[in-house]
Amino acid sequence: MSVEPFVVLDDPCKIRLAPHDCFSKQPYFQPISYLAEERLSDMLVRLGQTSDILYYEVLDNPVPEYESLCTLIVAFHSAVKDEVVIHEIRLAKDNRIENVFDYPRAKVELSHFDAKLRLISVSPYRILADHHPHQKLESWNSYLASLRVEEIPEEENDLTPQDRLIPVVHFTRDTSGMHMDFGVPFFIIIYEGETLAEIKVRVQNKLQVPDKKFVKWKFIYTPVGHKSHKKSREDLKDSDILSRYFEEKKTYGEFLEYLGLEHCDDTRRRAYVVDQSCLTFGRREKRLKW
Repeated sequence: MSVEPFVVLDDPCKIRLAPHDCFSKQPYFQPISYLAEERLSDMLVRLGQTSDILYYEVLDNPVPEYESLCTLIVAFHSAVKDEVVIHEIRLAKDNRIENVFDYPRAKVELSHFDAKLRLISVSPYRILADHHPHQKLESWNSYLASLRVEEIPEEENDLTPQDRLIPVVHFTRDTSGMHMDFGVPFFIIIYEGETLAEIKVRVQNKLQVPDKKFVKWKFIYTPVGHKSHKKSREDLKDSDILSRYFEEKKTYGEFLEYLGLEHCDDTRRRAYVVDQSCLTFGRREKRLKW
């Protein structure tokens, strides 16, 4: 069995610790803040559970300096290539979201020089919210957010107040009827007075689904997490005018309604081109500085 050599550090403050999560059997998602815990016994307790495991990571910079920055793990979805590139971006917490866009502009290929970008929060298969470019980073919990940067299509610049920009989610059902999300969520425009039959054409063209498969897909109106919302999940018909289902949403913020695409999960995994900058305890990796 090979043994890794000891790492000689010029500053012990470059070691960052993370407790063990007894439920997931992985490092706890949030590392121990600098000087937050004085005793080892306190470091070994999380969520009422005590462990004898403690994880460490060797940082490039001292922990106090690192904690003064906001670290974002951002997935850039290219509009030019069929790929997703993962970047770790570090910015001072007084920066705004618009400063995050400087990084992909310098590192990736855009469809045109002055393409507009947006930042959205995503759970694995569902778009949760889009964020105002002037929002400050200091209020973010970067360990809980899964972030995606993408180009804003030019056709979205001409939306009227009556039009809708709707998040779309793929899902299937198991034998018990349980809904299971999968695939890559995306946005679709719903114009005022437009029927589902018209929207289907754009969805099929966007996803390049053969007619033989697409004819089996079901379209579902899916509201979530809104206690005051009187509408419920509903199967949609080709003659339905979708703007009547989806409420007008503020320019930025949380999404509470989705257009669900029910079909078999036979899609291939998208190839992720991973920049070696992901934050991983117990493994030294190259980090990009910004």
